[in-house]
Amino acid sequence: MIQNSFKQIFKRTWLLVLALLVGFVLVGCDPVEEDLNIDLTFANTTYTVVEGETINVTPAVEKGADVGDITLVYSSADTAIATFVNGVVTGVAPGSTTIRVEVQGRTDVFVEATLTVTAYVEPTFTVTYVLNGGTNPSSNPASYKESDGAISLANATRLGYSFRGWFTNAEF
Repeated sequence: MIQNSFKQIFKRTWLLVLALLVGFVLVGCDPVEEDLNIDLTFANTTYTVVEGETINVTPAVEKGADVGDITLVYSSADTAIATFVNGVVTGVAPGSTTIRVEVQGRTDVFVEATLTVTAYVEPTFTVTYVLNGGTNPSSNPASYKESDGAISLANATRLGYSFRGWFTNAEF
């Protein structure tokens, strides 16, 4: 009987010591905190695009160690001025708007920038005539824009010469 009592006391003491050790281990451990931070940044705070043209604007993304795959959502505050789809900004009309990228499902994680759309100004090209002493008719244009379309040039004149046509290659 003494032997059974001793075994029971030893068994209960051993279980108590084991329970205390497990308790100390659990209390002594710090809880594991997940690193779920996400940081989005643009290279600039303002961007400019010409009406009808596009620029690429993508944020730098820094993710915590415990963050898996994320989806970025691109938007423009005023799509009548500019659209912003998958990192491509398209200027629609002159004005200013805000472009934004946020993490899908985490509206608290976003980056914004100001976007200005400037009006498209069609370039004008100067037309240079090399007449070698000839005379250019005043009806021939001094400048040209692509929107002018095809133009017809009147023949130049030079005393003692017969005009054979215009050329665009200087090695003619």
